[in-house]
Amino acid sequence: MPSTPLLSLVPSRVQHRAGALSAYDMLLRLEKSILADIGSPANKNAREEADRSLLYCRIVGHFFHHVPSDAGLAHIVREVSSMAGDKQKLLDLGKLYYDHALRVFRSAKGQTPA
Repeated sequence: MPSTPLLSLVPSRVQHRAGALSAYDMLLRLEKSILADIGSPANKNAREEADRSLLYCRIVGHFFHHVPSDAGLAHIVREVSSMAGDKQKLLDLGKLYYDHALRVFRSAKGQTPA
């Protein structure tokens, strides 16, 4: 697996936030759907696409557990809830976080500017 599975339970600070459980449940259902797709890939490209989708889904889900502030949590809950369970929109959100928010953790490929 390309990433750590989503936990079935969210932290208590998330459980008491309006809409958070239903938003997280959307991600759990998406993860389950993607895992089913991975179980029967048509070809190598389909498998790679499913692995990438799983990564994007899990990135969004893990923000529920690791977001550093209540304001950040409220934002992620709003974003996920606004997707209304649309698989592609949720995956696009995960890709956005992967491409931009997590970019700071990648190592530089070249000389450090002087």
